[in-house]
Amino acid sequence: MTASRRGNVPWEGVVVAVAGVLYAGAAFLKPPWHDELFTRWLCARSFMDIVPALKGDSGPPLHYFILHLWGRIAGFEEPSLRLFSVLCILLAGGVFVRILRRISAALPIPALLALFYLFPLNLYYAVEARAYAPLMLLLWIFLDLLFSSRRIWAPALVFALMLYTHNLALLYFPLLLLLPILLKDWKLLGVPILAGAAYLPFLPSLLAQPRESILWMQESFSAGRIMTFLSGMGPLGPPFPMFALNPLGPEGSPTILRAALTVVVACAAAAIVSAGLFHRDKSVRICAIGFVVTGGALMGISAFGVNLYFPSRGEVLVFPFFLVTVLAVLGLFKPIIVRPFAACILLLLIAQAALWLPGLSSQEPLGRIPDRMKPFLRDGDRLYVLGPWRLTLEYYLEREGVHPETLILPRDQQAHPGWYWCRSLSPEEVKWASKASKEGPVFFFSDALNPCDRALRDALPDMEILGSSGPLYFARLSPPGPSR
Repeated sequence: MTASRRGNVPWEGVVVAVAGVLYAGAAFLKPPWHDELFTRWLCARSFMDIVPALKGDSGPPLHYFILHLWGRIAGFEEPSLRLFSVLCILLAGGVFVRILRRISAALPIPALLALFYLFPLNLYYAVEARAYAPLMLLLWIFLDLLFSSRRIWAPALVFALMLYTHNLALLYFPLLLLLPILLKDWKLLGVPILAGAAYLPFLPSLLAQPRESILWMQESFSAGRIMTFLSGMGPLGPPFPMFALNPLGPEGSPTILRAALTVVVACAAAAIVSAGLFHRDKSVRICAIGFVVTGGALMGISAFGVNLYFPSRGEVLVFPFFLVTVLAVLGLFKPIIVRPFAACILLLLIAQAALWLPGLSSQEPLGRIPDRMKPFLRDGDRLYVLGPWRLTLEYYLEREGVHPETLILPRDQQAHPGWYWCRSLSPEEVKWASKASKEGPVFFFSDALNPCDRALRDALPDMEILGSSGPLYFARLSPPGPSR
């Protein structure tokens, strides 16, 4: 980081420090959810146990290996693990600054760095103990090397690390295969070849992982999804309602307003990317091509019925490409035009962050259910969990001072509390739970959207619903005779 030309104040360093305080504070305010609790469960295991445990999940092991080392130093509690994501986004800002110095940005770098740290994707994933923040850091490093390095092994190595960090990185292969043709630089073909060769040892493990962890994310493909995907790249945040000022997400906003705003933002994004495709700077053209090709690959997979968390996690893949393209195209205009616009965006992002922070202390709908369970559950009671909620329930019940014996249905998945999709509940499973109820009251926690839930309710008509929150409910199956 360098000092400002107008004085000795290192403004870039000040921005990084303020962002670090904001991220770290949010990391301690936010209650964990199932993904993060699974991260804690997995990275706390030994190196030898992490890869076998991933057979019940879907993903590569590098992030968990690094977090295992991090946890041995900083601890395995959720805020400590989130601090690794904080560090990744802060470092990504430094690489972002290096790239900005190669393009004609129309704004001072400290101001752009503040915008970078406040963008919803960075703000959100910086305080989540998942692999998206490390993936974004590696992508920024990859772009920096792709623009500057004359040696193919350097970007190939970083791309291999991306592949071992998250499966989403596989969607960069179409781009890396097209770049040598579009840029007429055939040595770039070595990047996917070398990275792919490095990834081959993990390929059998990837193919052995369950499809259920992807299939439950399926969503229908539509032209409207393209527009919401593009609008999610903007300062209004992703299409899902993470922020109160995002009119694309809240259910109460008028449909016509949401539709009009989505179209306007999508058209503006398309115009900017189109201009980036013809920019004089090769690095900008690479980013514009990267946004089109990678976004197209993501939407193409969605069209075939497989949705890799699109369009929320998928935005992580294309956000760096899009941001560089936007800033480069804005650099074609005079600062007197760009700076008022950037000031409004910065104020909007600051307001979003200010509204977002107070809401971090609640976790809905799971946060309310354990409080309703407390009057019924006693230590040691059997609680059968139908669906991937065991880790989350144990966390919240422990906060309420209750320690039941949590058991997963179906039984063959008890050893792995991570992702699974229960397709059918066998009669033996129902008998097992019903038999236990004759010895004392047993409890159930289920998701009404789970395919197994209907079989459970049909087989146990005496089940009494004790509380619900959205599609989640808590129920009791009492033994014959007076209940306690």
